[in-house]
Amino acid sequence: MGEDVMFIGHADTSISVWTVDHKMKTAEKAKVLRAHSDKITVLRSVPEYGILLSGCAAGRVVLWDISNYKLIRLLTVMPESIQDLRACWITGDIFVATEKRIAVFTINGIALGML
Repeated sequence: MGEDVMFIGHADTSISVWTVDHKMKTAEKAKVLRAHSDKITVLRSVPEYGILLSGCAAGRVVLWDISNYKLIRLLTVMPESIQDLRACWITGDIFVATEKRIAVFTINGIALGML
């Protein structure tokens, strides 16, 4: 057991990154990520690709590089709050769900379809 990283989404549009040391039973804020224009509604880690997906109430999805906490890509999906995010561990395709729709994007941000 060593250090792990924890991500917390906030209503003020930010995502805080915390390093957690299980042995010492401590947590320390390492970074604050900002790219959203409304409250964070969902976070999803995709360790196979080294990314964090974040969604907000304004309908945006952000892909973050979890090795350096840099923004990779910003997707404006739809004008509805993002309810859930999933990613395929084989292809990297990103599935975005709102209350009324589901959209699919490649990891490069290309729209594949919407229901």
